[in-house]
Amino acid sequence: MGAVSAAGGYLVGGVFCILCGGAMALGANVPGIGTTPNLPRVMLTIGLGVGALIILILAQWTTNTANVYSGALGVGSFLPFQHKSIVLVMGIVGTVLAISDIYEYFVPFLNILGTVVPPIAGVILADYYVVNRLILKRDYSFGPGTKYAQFNWAAFVSIAGGAVLATLIRFFTPAFTSIVYAFILYILLVVVCRGIGIPYSVGTYVEHETGL
Repeated sequence: MGAVSAAGGYLVGGVFCILCGGAMALGANVPGIGTTPNLPRVMLTIGLGVGALIILILAQWTTNTANVYSGALGVGSFLPFQHKSIVLVMGIVGTVLAISDIYEYFVPFLNILGTVVPPIAGVILADYYVVNRLILKRDYSFGPGTKYAQFNWAAFVSIAGGAVLATLIRFFTPAFTSIVYAFILYILLVVVCRGIGIPYSVGTYVEHETGL
């Protein structure tokens, strides 16, 4: 229930804020900063004043404080440095990147992630529901001491192929399209490899008991 409430609150509040910001930018019709509307100039133009700018700055401050803190926790989990040192370095790096207009590349970066990462889900779904259950007639089993020493080249080819095809031939959103392409490609590669007797994974599967 808490997850549903939080998701609903973010959805409604986020959409409302985006719509209000878009309406303000269109109404003020001020020049943007690169591809981003100049929000401080918009707020001054529609007469909100310095108080609104202070609220905007404080809102950005609190949001990015949480971002730096959570990021420092993640980095600190594998780097042997003090938490306050990581926070300081990340804050400085983030400020420098913001000044250098890194946000102009943020949306293209998200577009790339939205095309490259989702095919992994397509391969996982195909491997679990189709390849293992329908083709190999077996279920996944993870016993004590299970180890995988295999390189599934068909999975990597399917992921790359799904991302490329979703970029070239799109019938829906890039993420959904890449998942479908990777799903189909992986099944086809496995069927073809099994038909001509070529292994679609390299290495061995090892499972040993741990004494439990």
